[in-house]
Amino acid sequence: MEKLERGLKKFGIKFNRKQQEKFVLYQKEIIAWNRKVNLISKKDENRIVTHHFLDSACCLRYFPQKALVIADVGSGAGLPGIPIKILRPDLKITLIESKRKKIYFLKSVVEKLSLVNINIICERAENIKTQYDIVVTRKLMRLKKSLKICLPLLKEGGLFINFKGGDITSELKEAERILKKLGGCIKCVEKVKLPFTNKERKLVLIHKCFT
Repeated sequence: MEKLERGLKKFGIKFNRKQQEKFVLYQKEIIAWNRKVNLISKKDENRIVTHHFLDSACCLRYFPQKALVIADVGSGAGLPGIPIKILRPDLKITLIESKRKKIYFLKSVVEKLSLVNINIICERAENIKTQYDIVVTRKLMRLKKSLKICLPLLKEGGLFINFKGGDITSELKEAERILKKLGGCIKCVEKVKLPFTNKERKLVLIHKCFT
C-alpha cells in the first residue's frame, strides 16, 4: 500500500494504519469476488490501487469539511463510495446499485470492513426519491444520461461529481439543454493526473442551482 499512501499524500489526504488495513482487506475482497462477479476488468486486478482507489479518492478535495450525506450511483464494486467512506468516516454514504450480485458483494465487504453509517440500496437510481448533499458516479455513460439520473437526487445547492475520461467536449455541448431543464450549472471541469499512471481523470463538477 506504499503507492496508495504516496498517492494520497499528493492529493493532500491524510492516511493512517487503520485505514490502510481496510484498503488491504478491500483489495483482497475485490479480487476474490471478481472471479464470480464482474466487479472490475481482469487486467485491473493488479492495479486496483492506482486505477480505482486513488481514482476514487481524487474527488475528495471538493468535499467540504463538514457532515454530508453522499450518494454513489452505479456503485458496482463500491467505487468511489467505499474509498471515500474509509478516508472520510464522518460522511454518511449511500451505495446505489441495481445488480443483485454486486449488492451481495457490497453488503459483505461493508460488514468485513466494519463500516458504519453506510447504506446499500438495490434499486435503479431513477426510482429513488431521497436527496443528497453530494452525488458521485464513475459509471460509464454519457454526461447527458448521468445528469438525468443524478441531478434529481441532489438537494438544492448540492454538488454532482461525474468522473469522466478522454475528450468530453461533445458531451458537454449536448448536456446544455438538460442542465437548464434540471436546474444544474457546470461549476468547472477539473483535470486530475492520477499518480503512478499516464491516466488523466476529468471531474465534471455541477451545482444544483434550483429544484
